[in-house]
Amino acid sequence: MLRIALSALLVAGSLGAPPPSPVPSPSSAASALAEPIPEGAVVDQFDGTTLGPDWTVLSPDDSRYRLSDGALRLDTLTGDTHQGTDNARNLFLVDVPDGDFEIVTKLSAPVALDFQSAGLLAWQDWDNYVRAGLAHVGFAGGPVIETATEVGAAFTSAFEAGLARWVRDTLDLIEFANGPVSSTWGRKRAELGHPKPFGLEYLGLGNEEIYPEFFANYPKFADAIRARYPNIKIISNAGQTSQGAWFDRMWQFARDQKADLVDEHYYNNTDWFLSNTRRYDFYDREGPKVFVGEYASRGNTFFNALSEAAYMTGLERNSDVVRLASYAPLLANVDYVDWTPDLIWFDNDQAYGSPSYHVQRLFATNAGERVVPSTFEGEVRPVEDITGGVGLGAWNTAVRYDDVKVTAADGTVLLSEDFSAGAAGWTPGPGTWAVRDGGYEQSAQVEDARATAGSAGWSDYTMEVTARKTAGAEGFLVMFGVRGTGDFYWWNVGGWGNTQSAVEKEVNGGKAQIATSSHTVETGRDYRLKVQVSGRTITTWLDGEKVDEFVDSSRVEPLYQVVSRDGRKVTVKVVNAQDTAVRTRVDLGSARLRPNATVTSLTGSPSDMNSISEPERVAPRRQQVDGFSAAFTYDFPAYSVTFIELTER
Repeated sequence: MLRIALSALLVAGSLGAPPPSPVPSPSSAASALAEPIPEGAVVDQFDGTTLGPDWTVLSPDDSRYRLSDGALRLDTLTGDTHQGTDNARNLFLVDVPDGDFEIVTKLSAPVALDFQSAGLLAWQDWDNYVRAGLAHVGFAGGPVIETATEVGAAFTSAFEAGLARWVRDTLDLIEFANGPVSSTWGRKRAELGHPKPFGLEYLGLGNEEIYPEFFANYPKFADAIRARYPNIKIISNAGQTSQGAWFDRMWQFARDQKADLVDEHYYNNTDWFLSNTRRYDFYDREGPKVFVGEYASRGNTFFNALSEAAYMTGLERNSDVVRLASYAPLLANVDYVDWTPDLIWFDNDQAYGSPSYHVQRLFATNAGERVVPSTFEGEVRPVEDITGGVGLGAWNTAVRYDDVKVTAADGTVLLSEDFSAGAAGWTPGPGTWAVRDGGYEQSAQVEDARATAGSAGWSDYTMEVTARKTAGAEGFLVMFGVRGTGDFYWWNVGGWGNTQSAVEKEVNGGKAQIATSSHTVETGRDYRLKVQVSGRTITTWLDGEKVDEFVDSSRVEPLYQVVSRDGRKVTVKVVNAQDTAVRTRVDLGSARLRPNATVTSLTGSPSDMNSISEPERVAPRRQQVDGFSAAFTYDFPAYSVTFIELTER
């Protein structure tokens, strides 16, 4: 969205009908602008003989306006008004992007009487177009222009977008942070009590931006920064999700623009974090690096912290690619809860850290200078097949479903419903569900409307359904593997404002995308949707064409580990997210180590949470332990994070 402040530069005549003021030349008018005209702005210097293609003229009268001497000149007649009878002529308009904007113009407007005026107009028209205009009309208590003037109003150099100001502000920001006290903004920093430069190294352009304005404006900022401050590392962004069509496009744009880093944001469930610890193993080592600017597992239990700790072993192991990482959100008031992946909670009297806070602090204070290559060998537990019932849903959308069929792998029909006799086998949840004209309709445009059917024990089946969107913002939610209100899969077709589709998985109330596509939905059209579940393989079809086929491995490895070195200190970091202890032999090769080590551990039950009354229910325990050497055996407790700090002799 274009965000520019509305302003105008006006030069008006007196009220005594003096001779017309001279109209400035195009060059002097351009120099009168508040700042240089940025590339790509909608600009008209009025130095031709006809109006440019961006202009629309309402109630045109060619005999009463002309372009001459680098100006647009307007004449008026007695009685002209854009109020009441609305008989004035020649209102000059330009449509502008949705959002705030800035107009700059040089105006000469001699007037004969009170209530005459010439100037800029800006409004949102009935058709939702934001428009800006130039006019010479009566207003503000004077219903008409009461006498005509030979030369009414002259406009030059109109409609400069304010992007250049933002670019300049960005450069000034860097100068404020890093400039010497002899510079304009460095001096201001010193006057505020900080003469020493802050040493700013990174600067982010955009935050979760996926809109056309970002692609148009980013290069202007980046080019200006690189020209003046080539040592500043520029961070682009990857949008709001961990994968998908927009994610891929944003990454390609960052590569094309030669961004130094890309800011990734994702809030996924614990299952996703445990399954994606090797996410960055496969990233391009030559392209932009990664700033994981926001991430969390959507909860404050100890198991949330365990999944994040496991994931962080992958972040640290790939620190040649992942240069920066920051958990979010940070602070929350216990009496005003928005959501719950917050690190620090407080009330009016005290504060405490969540289990995730202690995980973040452990990794932050034991980062080391470099990662020591390490591997783990162990058997992975088999993962159960996907099981569960089925469901239908909608998100801020009115939908109609019909001809639902669920067939087992052996051909047994588990469910066949054409809704001709009602929907007795379905359990409606949120939303307004009713059978109408042989279809199952959800008519309320509310979030997360659903109705479910079938058995939690179903597995290896194919679900088919005909779906039609009748109104609203998005598309369809086809549910499968439904085992509870917070444990299920759904195929979200036309989600995120009808911009893309994805198979999502919710575990313990936390959702994550596991496959995406670019499909969207048309209102009033029937679609035939098909989902097949075979073991842990999920396949989807839309109108007979295969969309996705993938395996949701959802495995929990026996241990997640990374090893770092800081001088003579070697730290072994291990996460056990299983319900049993794991005995492991650790071999550090030829290293000569002292037998005594500092062991810091976090343990607890998966559902444990800290609180005002129990602020350290989950908290690190630090102890000195003997018996270590270059090769040792250690029992890592169930549901634990363990840091073993060893020292070379």
